[in-house]
Amino acid sequence: MKSGHNKVKPNIILIVMDSVRADSVSCYGYQHKTTPNIDAVANEGAICMNAISNSGWTLPAMASLFTGKLVSHHGTSDHYQYLNDDQPTLAEVLGENGYETIGFSENSFVSNFTGLNRGFKTFHELSFSELSLNGKLLKLLKYLRKKWHRIRGIPEKYCHTLIQMYEMRQWIKKVGKQQQPFFLYMHANQTHYPFLPAKRFRKKFIDKGLKECLRVNQDREKYVAGEVSMKDEDFKVLKALYDAELNYFDNELGKFFDFLKSSELFDNTMIIITADHGENFGRHNLIGHGLCLYDDVLKIPLIIRYPKAFDCQKINQQVQLSDIFPTILDILKIDKEQYSETYWGSIKKMSDDESFEEDRIAIFEQGCPTMDIFHKKIKKLDLEFLKSYQCSMHGIRTKDYKFIWSSNGLNELYDLREDPSELKNLIDVLPEKAKELQNQLFNVANKFQTDEPVLSLTDTKDKEVAKRLKGLGYM
Repeated sequence: MKSGHNKVKPNIILIVMDSVRADSVSCYGYQHKTTPNIDAVANEGAICMNAISNSGWTLPAMASLFTGKLVSHHGTSDHYQYLNDDQPTLAEVLGENGYETIGFSENSFVSNFTGLNRGFKTFHELSFSELSLNGKLLKLLKYLRKKWHRIRGIPEKYCHTLIQMYEMRQWIKKVGKQQQPFFLYMHANQTHYPFLPAKRFRKKFIDKGLKECLRVNQDREKYVAGEVSMKDEDFKVLKALYDAELNYFDNELGKFFDFLKSSELFDNTMIIITADHGENFGRHNLIGHGLCLYDDVLKIPLIIRYPKAFDCQKINQQVQLSDIFPTILDILKIDKEQYSETYWGSIKKMSDDESFEEDRIAIFEQGCPTMDIFHKKIKKLDLEFLKSYQCSMHGIRTKDYKFIWSSNGLNELYDLREDPSELKNLIDVLPEKAKELQNQLFNVANKFQTDEPVLSLTDTKDKEVAKRLKGLGYM
């Protein structure tokens, strides 16, 4: 057991991998060695075996991480894509308590356009003007490579992991030796659709050429709407490409960890590695993320390495992204009550108290999605399709059951012990259990006020934001 007491405040590095499922990370039992460097960190810290995202896509999930609140409590979701100023953020709290704060994000849903940059003294969205000289050269080389690939008919991913890592190292070199501790947040798009890994990483997971891999559909809207069919082999290819992207990111992350060690910063830095949400690969006739609250998009990795507060251990209780906020405040001895209405509390308390209640519930929600991208890609959407997906959802998960309430009336109930893949809906078989969980859910969560989107980032007139959203498949 660790006391968490330390006169010198630790640096904090929060790494959020986009779209990474827990069962794709090696230290969570995955058969393929996708993440040896993340595994090495996990072996020296706490691994949360049942970490559940607060939502099925980036914006509401990250708003929950940064505020410590449920989605329906902070109100930032599909229908209202901005975090209001009256919601204190983790970066604001740390800044008020002596931390130098910086964020690095290429995902426009974590940016000044959504208010999730609030509290960071510096927030890099990796635009050309923000970069160092070498960063600009790296971006120019990537631009020229993109042009060359376009001539050859090879798609290029809108992602700059090398530049992101380089800029992070340069910033740490400037502030790392100062007395003032720092909080660094990185949002990594490398693992987000489209999956276009470099050859040497692709070859580790699939013995197919690039052209053959590119024939496999990666368009969520066309598949979900039935415009494109996919076979089991297609999903295997898609998953292999995804694993290769994760392996590439882990490789670069290992270099970053080596830098921290050589700079003598590693041991006094709290390292948190997680994901905003997971990814679908064919189950429930879905690919990508959003549109659902199944475990494929909710079960995520969450690893915390800070030996002064955590033993090397596995934490089996359910935890959520929103627990990261109070956990950090707990370790730093900051009074969290004045900042957050967080529903649960500190993961550290769970790690310290072996008698902590095992059946801890998780709450996850998302508002009604805008269907603009579907209407743009699909000529005709039938009413049944729109009824199925154009709705708001709230869910509750115990260790045994999962209940999903939907504004379209198509509620779902699953016995996770017998049906972990959530394929047999028991809503008509166990109505009393469904009612019990629904009452428990809405004793905690608030129903969204509207199913009509009122503020959407996809309405942006900013060309750079539009380009990034298009690269991620949102426009």
